[in-house]
Amino acid sequence: MSVLSANAAFYDAFTSADVRKMQDVWAAGDGVSCVHPGHPVIAGSAAVVNSWRALFSTGAEMPALRATRQKVVIRGNVAWVTCQETTGDEPSSLEAINVFERRDGKWLMCHHHASPVFVWGSPALVPGHTSARSLRVPRRRVAGYYGRRA
Repeated sequence: MSVLSANAAFYDAFTSADVRKMQDVWAAGDGVSCVHPGHPVIAGSAAVVNSWRALFSTGAEMPALRATRQKVVIRGNVAWVTCQETTGDEPSSLEAINVFERRDGKWLMCHHHASPVFVWGSPALVPGHTSARSLRVPRRRVAGYYGRRA
């Protein structure tokens, strides 16, 4: 399995809201971590899988999230993919880094971090705006990542 195949399996597990598939994507152990958009780090494979279980148990349909603009870097038995997370034709408001470790010839996720990005036209990107309060995150899209409306 290639790194991009492992990355695709992660997004398939997300879109299908399948805890078993999601568990199969992740490595086991204390060194595993996940940062959902707007949330603190979750550490340890059991806690990470439980976070996905909780998300999927809401009953909300997960958006057809896919990775675009993927860039893969491989360093020995560790690889990472940087990408945009997109749904349909909407412009992306989430960037992600997915880190994988090769164990027994299989690439397994050991870290996922998705973060909202600021869009052009936001007051934070207009000269003269320096206040953190003027930063505007597209809440609807971030909430959409979790299958809920803001």
